[in-house]
Amino acid sequence: MIKDELARILHAVPEHAGYVTVQRKFLAKLYDELNSDNGDARPVDNRLLAVERQTTKIEYLLFRKLFEQRNRPVSPGSLMSAANISSIYSLWVHIVRLRQKLALLCPELKIETVRKRGYQLMEKEVRYGQQTQPTA
Repeated sequence: MIKDELARILHAVPEHAGYVTVQRKFLAKLYDELNSDNGDARPVDNRLLAVERQTTKIEYLLFRKLFEQRNRPVSPGSLMSAANISSIYSLWVHIVRLRQKLALLCPELKIETVRKRGYQLMEKEVRYGQQTQPTA
């Protein structure tokens, strides 16, 4: 299925074309299919795609680094080099903005500050549809 779609794209593009634009969703499916053939299936997490669409490049690079190291502290230096940030103040601003966007996009994910170690991305339990009844 994916191989047929890929063949169709390749035949439709002239040989002199420098690059081809494809949807990210298609690339994610292709990645999954290629990895499943090798027995090393690592599906692309939909949360990565959602965050990528709604954040700036620097915020996404920070999120990706934190996502790769989920539930483990990541040092500020490591985050700054991953996102090519030169100032700790800039890192703080981007982390604050990323926290705000994550609260809307992926409420089950939270960036926590780990004192003297850095930041870590934690998955928190979210209960949907539960409301408390007011007491009279």
